[in-house]
Amino acid sequence: MILRNLMHYIIYPLIGALPPSVGEYTLLKMIIYPLLWAAPFVFGSRKVKRFAFFGLIWIVMTSLPYLPWIMGVQGFFPRICDIPSRYFNLPSMGAAMVMVSFIWMLWKKWGRRTAIPALILLTVTLTMFSVEWVRRETRRFVRNGIVTELLLNVMKDSYSPGRILYVGSFGFRPSRIASYNIMYFDGNLVQCQPFPQNVPEGTRLLCGPNTSPVLFYLENGNWTLQRRYDDCQAEADGMIRMN
Repeated sequence: MILRNLMHYIIYPLIGALPPSVGEYTLLKMIIYPLLWAAPFVFGSRKVKRFAFFGLIWIVMTSLPYLPWIMGVQGFFPRICDIPSRYFNLPSMGAAMVMVSFIWMLWKKWGRRTAIPALILLTVTLTMFSVEWVRRETRRFVRNGIVTELLLNVMKDSYSPGRILYVGSFGFRPSRIASYNIMYFDGNLVQCQPFPQNVPEGTRLLCGPNTSPVLFYLENGNWTLQRRYDDCQAEADGMIRMN
């Protein structure tokens, strides 16, 4: 595992955080990018090589805490590097140094007529892909937030003050349940899986998934379906499309 990680933790900060997708390997990243990144170490002057090497050392040192990742192999090339991209915020500074050394190498070897267009092309390309990637990621976070708010509204609608409301299959973390108890449910919200046993008559249970929340009511010792709520995910998608 350590040897495999060592093999990839040099490559990933150089190519994994670049477009078209953070953390995803493509043929472009595995072939074209490494050749471009290696150019300063091969064709650069002594100062250029020294600066590029410093960037590489920076990547190595700041990546060390995050070595244990998992590679998913599809075909000949690894497909996904399963590690959050935020862990490479610091290593990306070293990647930026290597990028600068590439432009510096072009300036030293072929002059400004080559270096400046290359810098503009690199900046525009990264900016366009970065804006699009941020837009996609932001949309995903907004969608998750809307779904969570809709589920909270469902729970508040299902709650009878002073009675315990059991919820299950929504994937809420215990800390979120604790926060909801403080803000809305006076400690009467309990997450369980599956149906609770030995509970009094009139107990309510809200089951997931969030595509079809269902409210059950304990009556005469049997759980009966009291209400079926709308699909929270579909409603969130509709709200995002309207905006």
